[in-house]
Amino acid sequence: MKNIIPLTIVLFTALVSCKSDVSVEDRLYSCLHDKFAAKSINLEKTLDTLEVLFINEGLLKSTSSNDYRHYYQTNIDTGMVLTLHDDYLIKLSKKIKLSLNDLEHCAFSEIDSSQLDQSKYGKISAMIDSLVHSTGQISGSTLATAHLTHLSSNDFEHPFYKANILLSLQFLYFDKYLNSVNH
Repeated sequence: MKNIIPLTIVLFTALVSCKSDVSVEDRLYSCLHDKFAAKSINLEKTLDTLEVLFINEGLLKSTSSNDYRHYYQTNIDTGMVLTLHDDYLIKLSKKIKLSLNDLEHCAFSEIDSSQLDQSKYGKISAMIDSLVHSTGQISGSTLATAHLTHLSSNDFEHPFYKANILLSLQFLYFDKYLNSVNH
């Protein structure tokens, strides 16, 4: 009986800490999911459709995480952000209005700054911010370099990083910095 009380405390503590230990990327994906659900659009099916379109256009070779990572290297090699030519994404973007500020506000409302700073997303964003401020410009290479620096192929197993490419969320950084210059 003496061993049960300490064991119960340990198990309870572990459960509570696991439940509150939601990653930054999980929160970002959840916010995307909610944004799509609010418009009665299934995010997972949308991403599946986009993945097929990306493969058909040769932007991705396959569904492997290595090919998702390679997408960013191709952006560096070509000097531009490769985008889907099919109008599916354009139609989708008219239905779902996304901004980096809105996405981050949603996700970070439950995340403390140290957790954000330690996350891969936080490191990517900080590197992009640093590169933009040091060069005075934002480019596809800036975005790709930051992602390649901080993400391994395994990181592209996370649905947020897949969605980041498939939904062309990297363009949200362009909007953020171009809007800050214009205001």
